[in-house]
Amino acid sequence: MAGELVLGGCLFGPWGCLAGGGAEVLEDLALAALGTAGVAAFVNTFSKSDPISQAPPISTPADPNGRNSHPKDPCKWPDNPEDMDKMLDMEGDRIPDRPGPPSKGGTPGRDKVVWDLVNTVITYEGHPYHPNAPDFHRLPHWHLDTPGNPHQRFRPGDKIPNCK
Repeated sequence: MAGELVLGGCLFGPWGCLAGGGAEVLEDLALAALGTAGVAAFVNTFSKSDPISQAPPISTPADPNGRNSHPKDPCKWPDNPEDMDKMLDMEGDRIPDRPGPPSKGGTPGRDKVVWDLVNTVITYEGHPYHPNAPDFHRLPHWHLDTPGNPHQRFRPGDKIPNCK
């Protein structure tokens, strides 16, 4: 993931801390995905005694239309899956809604998206087909599954755990 830095259990990128305690897992996975040569190049980029001073600068290109393309607070859950794709620098898996009416198992309007980071799974979904459910279930929301903390639920704009 270009432009991110894992430090002290937090994945830092253009939007700040994202994964909290699960960030070390992301770092291990990213290094494994690079292969032996990529890992060697990555490790040689940083000094083990002082990783901050040796880290390459993080830059985010300006929007040519003058819009702020990042959330106001980098420690809050984004409003939509597209913004999470940008935060993680990877697209989540778009899961098609099940066809049919809810009474027959259909999930119209669920719009589920999953980012599987092996030991950490982030899910975005809503359940508009449950009209009598509370807003935190019916409206779009996020789930964070980490070892020891499965199925935590967050609304867009809620604070991301362990983000500083």
